[in-house]
Amino acid sequence: MVKSGAVDHYLSQWLPNFPSKPIKKTNSSTYQILTMIRNGLFWTLPLDAVLIYVFQRLPLVVLLVLLVLSFVVGAGWYKGKATTAQVVNGQVLVLKTAKNYETITTYIAWDKIQSLSIKQSWWLARRSQRAHLAVVVLIPVRRF
Repeated sequence: MVKSGAVDHYLSQWLPNFPSKPIKKTNSSTYQILTMIRNGLFWTLPLDAVLIYVFQRLPLVVLLVLLVLSFVVGAGWYKGKATTAQVVNGQVLVLKTAKNYETITTYIAWDKIQSLSIKQSWWLARRSQRAHLAVVVLIPVRRF
């Protein structure tokens, strides 16, 4: 384990194209945070409604449903705050996301990217000017 402020320093020693200065954090919009919360609630709300309907006389079920909902809302908020993509020094693509309160940061050397794919619905284009980004990385095949 390494202190989060020292990660950039250690990675720059091992990876030649990695920037040695800390990567600037970008601000997340309220729309992005609410979208991640909505995505988390999309499947849990109908399931929770069925559980409450079936077990309506058990107050423990209602408490459990409220705990699950608060976990899902918190995880969506955290993912909305953590998700970002940026290019550093024109050499490294940095992708950040989160899953279950854990931040995942991926550093991809620009010359290892085989293709970038952008998917944007009409709603994303019009409402928030956002898109989904998919990166295909070139992985060399080694034969022994």
